[in-house]
Amino acid sequence: MELTMFYIWLGLAIVFAIGEAITTSIFSIWFAIGAFVALFVSIPFPDAITAQIAVFIIVTAVTLYFTRPILTKKVFKKTPTNLDMLIGSTAEIIEDVTPNKTGRAKVDGLFWKVRSEDTILVGEKCQIVNIEGVSLIVKKQNVKV
Repeated sequence: MELTMFYIWLGLAIVFAIGEAITTSIFSIWFAIGAFVALFVSIPFPDAITAQIAVFIIVTAVTLYFTRPILTKKVFKKTPTNLDMLIGSTAEIIEDVTPNKTGRAKVDGLFWKVRSEDTILVGEKCQIVNIEGVSLIVKKQNVKV
């Protein structure tokens, strides 16, 4: 039984590492790390199977807890699109918009459905603050005189 657990943990670490390599999401790397650490525990304590399993579970859980949020921020960044460039730009209202009624606006020659918490009348300018679905979220532009 001395080397049996060593090879089991080695096999699991390899399987989890291969699984991580062939998937597009970060999923099994933590299991590979846990199996790799349990492999090293199996060398001095080959018959302590319960301890090896406990180490596998604890190392997997700890690495998952502390590294997943960091990795998901780095790997799964939101990719900006051409629409994101509209945020911050100015639109001209062509159909009144109120907090209870959607209106329409013209931006760079294109017509958009708009929503706002402000009442904005035809001909007034507004600033695009967000895009939700196919609607622009706008706010009344402050006019300096």
